[in-house]
Amino acid sequence: MLLKSKPSPPLNDGSLHEAARELHGRIVDELLRAKHDPNFISYKHGGRNALAELCYAAATDKQGRLKEVLDALVRGGVKPTSKYRGKTALFLALDNPAPIAIVIKLVERVMYKDINSREHIY
Repeated sequence: MLLKSKPSPPLNDGSLHEAARELHGRIVDELLRAKHDPNFISYKHGGRNALAELCYAAATDKQGRLKEVLDALVRGGVKPTSKYRGKTALFLALDNPAPIAIVIKLVERVMYKDINSREHIY
């Protein structure tokens, strides 16, 4: 309903970051369809993009929803090599209080193609 009403500001207000962090896959999909940018750097979220926010702050995989959200962000064009304070999403996931599920799914769903990229050196 909110997306259909075209709220102001309509895009890149941090709502995608919130939905990703809370592992709400359907909402992430809807926001991406409404043209929210998964690579938007949200200063409400410490200067992280949506993937970095998920990796850094999401609780462990709630009811298997992590895969769904990661896949949606990939479909939306998120850049997994974007850095926040010199760290890619992989290092931010390692900083998460419950890193194991997030790191495993991140590598399986997002970073498997470029895991050896020099971008991931910290």
